[in-house]
Amino acid sequence: MRKELLKLYLLLLVAFVGGTVAFGQTEKGNRKQTAKQDTLDSRLIQVHKIFILGNEKTKDYIITRELRLQEGEYVPAGSLDELVETSRNNVYNTNLFYSVTIDQLELDSATVDLLIKVEERWYIWPSPVFRLADRNFNDWWYNRDHDPSRVKYGLKLDVYNFRGRKESLRFIGLTGFEKRLIFQYSIPYIDKSQKHGLTFGGGYLNNKKLPYMTTDHFTVFTDSTTAEEINREATSGYIVYTYRPSFYNYHYLMLQGYSMNISDTIAALNPNYFGEGTTSQQVLGLSYSFSQDKRNNKNYPLTGHKTLA
Repeated sequence: MRKELLKLYLLLLVAFVGGTVAFGQTEKGNRKQTAKQDTLDSRLIQVHKIFILGNEKTKDYIITRELRLQEGEYVPAGSLDELVETSRNNVYNTNLFYSVTIDQLELDSATVDLLIKVEERWYIWPSPVFRLADRNFNDWWYNRDHDPSRVKYGLKLDVYNFRGRKESLRFIGLTGFEKRLIFQYSIPYIDKSQKHGLTFGGGYLNNKKLPYMTTDHFTVFTDSTTAEEINREATSGYIVYTYRPSFYNYHYLMLQGYSMNISDTIAALNPNYFGEGTTSQQVLGLSYSFSQDKRNNKNYPLTGHKTLA
């Protein structure tokens, strides 16, 4: 009886020791595999060359400005895919391209080339402008007897990626009830570091028929006897300095001003138009704003955030 109990004890002891050894070997093997993976992820990969295809108009440096990787740079292997994907999103968010892909071309275990393929958008967009002078369609149709002379119409022209440098031009010309001209020219980068930019803009308008007061919630305009002279004339202008120190942070400093003059007729009809019968008004303003945009896609964001201040 004692011999049988001793045998059973020995069998259990062998089984326990064997299981412990096997478990120790498995755990040791897992640690080796993890260490091996960590070693592979931490090894450095060199970005040898960056090739760009499809940018028939866009300058190369506009694209490389958005990349998290540069030629000759060494990056951890475990971070390469994430950096490539972030770079692709940054290039796409310039809104210059319909599509952007970045392929990794492995030269050897420690060197890759990057191939960026883009499809450029159509950059010239003319469009007609048709606006009512009144508050809304019902006001124009019922209160103004749908008078066709109370319509502003003209042309808007947007030119994006002007000269292939991500510059933009805008021109708006209106005639009819109101004469208006608007112009804007934006230069995102004026220096080699591509951190500083400028935007210029201005406008001009004049009116013959002009709303000069509101009575019983009804806007009162000058009548036909006073509508042959220019009753309001205004000019405006602005300059915006842009500072982009990193990929996602933007600082804006704007200096703007305008000058407006009204006729003596308007000042007589409503002395409070500018106050105390004044016929001119000038304003000069300075403003600052900040934006941080970390959305993965500016048009259809799925992740990230945008901060305005």
